[in-house]
Amino acid sequence: MRKTFTYDGKRYYVERKTKSELDKAVEQKKLELREGRIKESNVTFKEYAYRWLRVYKSPFVSSATEYSYIASIKTWCDSIGAIKLKCVTPEELQQVINEQYEAGVSKSKTDKLILTIRQIYRQAVSDRLIIYNPTTTIQKPRNKETRKCALTDEQYRKIVERAKEHEYGDLILTILYLGLRPMEVSLLTAGDFTNTYVHVRGTKSKKADRYVVRPEALILDLRGKNDTDKVFVNKHGKTLTRDDLRRIWGSFKEGLDLDGVTLYTLRHTYGTRAQKAGVPIDVLADLMGHEKIETTRKYYIDDNIESKERQREKLNSMWEK
Repeated sequence: MRKTFTYDGKRYYVERKTKSELDKAVEQKKLELREGRIKESNVTFKEYAYRWLRVYKSPFVSSATEYSYIASIKTWCDSIGAIKLKCVTPEELQQVINEQYEAGVSKSKTDKLILTIRQIYRQAVSDRLIIYNPTTTIQKPRNKETRKCALTDEQYRKIVERAKEHEYGDLILTILYLGLRPMEVSLLTAGDFTNTYVHVRGTKSKKADRYVVRPEALILDLRGKNDTDKVFVNKHGKTLTRDDLRRIWGSFKEGLDLDGVTLYTLRHTYGTRAQKAGVPIDVLADLMGHEKIETTRKYYIDDNIESKERQREKLNSMWEK
């Protein structure tokens, strides 16, 4: 429920779930205005958004989650960054979401954008920088969650051939052959590798820390490395960052005509090929480091006639002739 009122020539909005809560909130707001306890700030959205990230998020979340927030904030700032925090309207926010939808942005990214903007404005209200929260009326478009794209056979061959000559070719193949999230490759140490398994020290969830099968195709020269030595480092011998990985991938795919292919495409290729090879869904979920098996089912399980045909022999064997 929402109620509006005017104080000192300005219009204010209050929202609560019930009428009694709403009436109390309105009276409280009026009291705070009369006593001068609420003063709207002239800070821009961009200034406050990054301050919010620094104070309320960065110290308490993983680097991967922090990066996700940064990406969302950058998207918002492209449209409303220079506008005063208190002046941003619901229409402007909805327009950003609509434009993202029209550009084909995924449902998960759209959800992160909305989650981020709502958290920012809720905190701004709590910080008494604004009176009205314009995010409450944002509508989520009906994005369709599409199957993740995998490499074609031709793209796979191009990558394998380039890996033979590129200085970071082994890194690219490691992501591909182990189905890693890109940043997981930066955590690998020599001691994580045996002849048959690799310990992936993922941090996204409890399931992300896992052991995966080391395929025979993955040949790495680990001679001279101690168990605690990183397998892959940047040119300065330091742990790889996201920026390092972006530069490496940009250099690697140059001239290969791999438009739309990202490092994450390598991971999706692993999942897709494992599914087509008949790896059971629970095993695939474990290999991919998915917290929920539903995630694996949504992205990597074919629900089509080809998938059913592959199981024909097993289905026939269940019954007596």
